[in-house]
Amino acid sequence: MISPQSRISNAKSAILLVLLLASCGPSAGPQPAEEVTEPGEVEATSPPAAAEEESSTPVVVRVGWKDEPDCMTNIYTCGTIYFLSEILWEGVNGLGPNCTLIPRQVESVDVSEDGKTFTFHLRPGITWNDGEPFTAEDMVQHWDWITTKTIGDWYWITSKAESWEALDDLTFRLTLSQPDSSFLNGYTIWNWVLPPQIYGEFSEDDIWTYATDHPVTTGPYELTEWERGSYMIFDARPEYYMGKPPIDRIVVQFYANEDAIVNALLSGDIDVIAGDLSPQYYDALAAAPNIELYEQPPGRILYLDFN
Repeated sequence: MISPQSRISNAKSAILLVLLLASCGPSAGPQPAEEVTEPGEVEATSPPAAAEEESSTPVVVRVGWKDEPDCMTNIYTCGTIYFLSEILWEGVNGLGPNCTLIPRQVESVDVSEDGKTFTFHLRPGITWNDGEPFTAEDMVQHWDWITTKTIGDWYWITSKAESWEALDDLTFRLTLSQPDSSFLNGYTIWNWVLPPQIYGEFSEDDIWTYATDHPVTTGPYELTEWERGSYMIFDARPEYYMGKPPIDRIVVQFYANEDAIVNALLSGDIDVIAGDLSPQYYDALAAAPNIELYEQPPGRILYLDFN
């Protein structure tokens, strides 16, 4: 995944690969052939080039992947990988290097001695990408909404939520019925506050039928173009409260299969492979010049659930 804090001085000279594997070492499975097979029969078309500014050339990173989403909403992203969601949306906290917890929409979080009350101190100056301010009242309306709709079942913490209130525009307090040690490292990262100006009047049916190519978010990027079956373009928000990201544009190019994606990386057509990649490609990519492999803990638990 691409972090807004990533620094890429020359996207054309540095080819990066974000490789998320179940283990942190090379796979013990079969070794890949000397050459990766040719791309599949469906070849993604090239998106339009980024427009050049008079003062400088925009920094553009091209990302390759095979799972195109069916839809993009703040509640769920249909049939895609999480990194697309993370380009747009954010929780009050996020994950830094090595899956460390870092503040995003908040400056700090106070936790009561009994571990049940969480007071969130929001950063000033946060806006939704439609220009509306993001405040503690938005968080109140979010909790009012998800606790009265069936979608609330997706938010596992709603069963433990006892009360919530806005103390002022930038302070939100949530009290649970019992302590939950996973709350900060789970809920506050992966569950995004829903924009009340969009979802406030939704019925139960609206939840499942709403779809948009331009979701309202507070994140560092916004979706500006989507050529279905080919590519998506995400442009950096100049007004983002942490400052405009150093990468001006992210182009996500969709390919038919992993062979096609790896070939695109090796040929320089893309700069990054994001998301999970089969371990058999590890050794071939590690040996290729001008490619860096970034490994980190997957930030998730994999388990077998026996019936």
